[in-house]
Amino acid sequence: MNVVRRSRLWVPCWLAAVGWLGCGAEVEPAAPEPGSVPIAAATEEAAAPAAADRLASLRARQKELQRRITQDPKGVAARIEAADRELREELADPDPEVRAHAASFVDLELADSRQRVIELAHKDPDAQVRIAAVEALAFDGQLLSVVSLLPALGDADSEVVMAAIEGLEDAADESVLPELERLYEHPDPAVQERAREAVDYLR
Repeated sequence: MNVVRRSRLWVPCWLAAVGWLGCGAEVEPAAPEPGSVPIAAATEEAAAPAAADRLASLRARQKELQRRITQDPKGVAARIEAADRELREELADPDPEVRAHAASFVDLELADSRQRVIELAHKDPDAQVRIAAVEALAFDGQLLSVVSLLPALGDADSEVVMAAIEGLEDAADESVLPELERLYEHPDPAVQERAREAVDYLR
């Protein structure tokens, strides 16, 4: 199924759990923070926001969550745990949009959740779910998450490959240069160009 990525960011249920926004509310992406490093440029003028905007929006929500945690740590923790359980269940939902949403916002600090998102990045039949999983792993930034981006460089869908390149550019180091350089022979010229940009950035 070819799902057009939305131009609004879907707010995770765990933010609803802390009483900030209604579950499933749509909001405009926040402006990037000063000094933040974008990991992607917008590739669709009328579709999804740039990856940089997505990350900036997530970071803004993390700050709000931290503020609420300091006010009511036990209550917030309990509600986040309940909401995260729901997200973990949604990783196996038959609807690809639900799986993509869950992959984007489930807590990857939990080993089981990280492993399930890695599996979605590599094996989900829907490209948009794989993209969401790849972006979540890149945002997580932990070694296992970053290493798991490498197989996505061989994905049959160019958008998934581009997401993996962008994630590695943001979270990896020079050790991934050989894998990125192999993409110079990719059949999609856009992938070739993006790989060269990432290599130049990491060198």
